[in-house]
This record gives sequence, C-alpha cells and structure tokens, in this order.
Amino acid sequence: MTRKLVWSLLLCLTQLATLPGCLHLPYFSSTTSESPKKTDGDTGANFIEREPKHPVDIAPPIPPDEHFAGLAQVSGTTPKALGPILLPPPRTAIDLLREQASASKKPGADQTAVVTVEGAPPLKGARGQKTPLPTLEKKAEYPFLLALHCMIEKRHDEALQHLRAYDRETQEFFLRLMPVLLHVMQKPISELSLVEIALVNQQLRDAEIISRARCELAVNTLRFCKQVRGYGAYEPLPDNHTFVSGTKSRLGDEVHVYAELKNLRSEKTKDGVYLTRLASRLELKNAAGKKIWSRSFDRVDQPQVRRAPVNDFHKDFRFFVPAIPPGTYQLTVQVVDETNAGQRRVASKSLDFRVTPAAN
Repeated sequence: MTRKLVWSLLLCLTQLATLPGCLHLPYFSSTTSESPKKTDGDTGANFIEREPKHPVDIAPPIPPDEHFAGLAQVSGTTPKALGPILLPPPRTAIDLLREQASASKKPGADQTAVVTVEGAPPLKGARGQKTPLPTLEKKAEYPFLLALHCMIEKRHDEALQHLRAYDRETQEFFLRLMPVLLHVMQKPISELSLVEIALVNQQLRDAEIISRARCELAVNTLRFCKQVRGYGAYEPLPDNHTFVSGTKSRLGDEVHVYAELKNLRSEKTKDGVYLTRLASRLELKNAAGKKIWSRSFDRVDQPQVRRAPVNDFHKDFRFFVPAIPPGTYQLTVQVVDETNAGQRRVASKSLDFRVTPAAN
C-alpha cells in the first residue's frame, strides 16, 4: 500500500510542469481508504478537484531516481499535505521594462518611481499582447477656427491677426459670416427677434455680394415682349410671333427684348455709390450662320450707378426690324461685365427671330 502511494505522488509531481497555475492538486492520506470529501470553498486538507477548462498535455513521467530518489528510499513514510501550487504567469514586455527601470535606480534613492510604458512592442511569443495602433500627428488648426475662437472670447485684435493668413476677399467674406455664426451660437434662429433676423440677413447678403462677383455671368431669361415695366414685370409675346420687316421707305416693327442678368459685379466708390460697367450687343444671323445685322448697347464709360449693389437686374433692348428678307433668323444677346477690367466676364443667349415681308 505504501509503495502505491509513493508512486502516485511521484506521478502527480511530474505532471506539475504542464498544469495551469490556477489548478489545485489533491493529495491522499494513507490512514484511510476512503476518498477525500469534496467541500466547495474548503481551504484545508480536503478541497474540490477541478478539471481544467482547456486541454492539458501530459508529459511522460520522470524516473523517480532522478529527482525524488531520496523520497523513494524512505519506507513507510506518509507524504505531507501539499497546499495549492500556482505556476507564475509568463512575464510580459512591461514587466521586463519595469525590472530594467528598477535595476537602473541609483542606490540610496528613497523615492519610488512609477514607470509608464505606452505602445511597447510585445515580446516574441508573449501571450495577450496586442500590436499598438500608429499615432497620428495633430494637424495645425485653420486660421479661421483660431479667429472664431478669439471672437468668442472677445479678443477681436487677435482674430484679425489670424485672418490675415487669407487674401483680402476671403478676409472680407469671413468677416461677414463670423458675426452671423456667433449670433446663432448664442441664440437659436427660432428665438431671434425681427431686428436680429434683419441683421443676420444683411450680413448674409454682404457675403453673397463678395461671392457673386466670382460666379459665372448669366442671362437667365430672354423673351420678346409687348411691353416691359420693370424687373419681372413684362408682357411676353407668343413663341411663334412674327415681326414685319422694314423697307427702304419705312421702319419695321419695334422689338422689345427682355433680359434678366445674374451675378453682376458692383464696385463701391468713395462717395458710397456702386458702379456696374456693362457692354451689350445684339446680332442677327441667317440660317447659314452669317451675321447680317448687329447693334451695340450700353457704354463702358457710362456705367450703371446704384445706391446699393446690383442684385436683380434686367435690360430692355429695343430696336426696329431692319430691311431684311423674310425668314427665320437667330437673335443673340451678348452681355459683357467690365466692372473689373482684369476679370472680364461674358454671357450670351439666343432666340429664334421670325420675319415676314412688309405689306405693299
């Protein structure tokens, strides 16, 4: 009986190298043949033998004469009770670095240093280590955001310094928008009074004036009309309307051409008025594309003068049908915005122009 107990103990001890650190090992007493009682939570001689959660490889037993020869030679002795044996967990990269930091500490130093390691590469073969994510450099903030932050803190001079990173037109554009943003940040639009809404709209219109000058000049509407009273107030003629041609002895029908222009530029003068310089031209071409008639309107040296920037603008071009053969022609209206000589913009649009002969 004693020999069997000794060999059982040797077999258990040789398997410790492969068991998890948290697994408890039971022992058996030689004084009784009964199995040990399993009491949950027992920390004494008897405890629950738990199966490992993961498969455990069992190493081949080591001959008793190599490591436990002395124990095998003692006859009739009972092994002492062995408490729970825990295998130490594998050391990680952070453990090694902390040991190096402790070893490099000067002798006699009475202060305890705390070493924090961020993004340390894991050791080869270490478990539970994740590859650190790459760190991205923080981009510098845009000057506009810095200026807006200064405006919120009422540091207006610093805000202007940040805006100087942009060109003159961009600075003016931001200066129109920033008061609107600050106003809405402090008070929702639904709570703004009529006066506050009017101020917000004015700031937005001023910003639109700056951006409008960069937009493409366009002729939005072009119609033959019976009468033109103003912007959007006109009486159009039918699309298939025909005009009577002129002769050598008499003029043809009078033609009213209504044109709506968009994105005109206005230049503010020292007197506080706004100037817009336009050059317009009408041309008639036959079916072969040959120009048979043309006429110029407006003069650059006689600009449009307004007390406010040009927004809704229209032209009423009038002329008499020249002495041309009957047929269908193409009437083209060309408008040139020359308010800024360095940024000349051109827009054009065409209509079918039907002509009938004059009655004898």
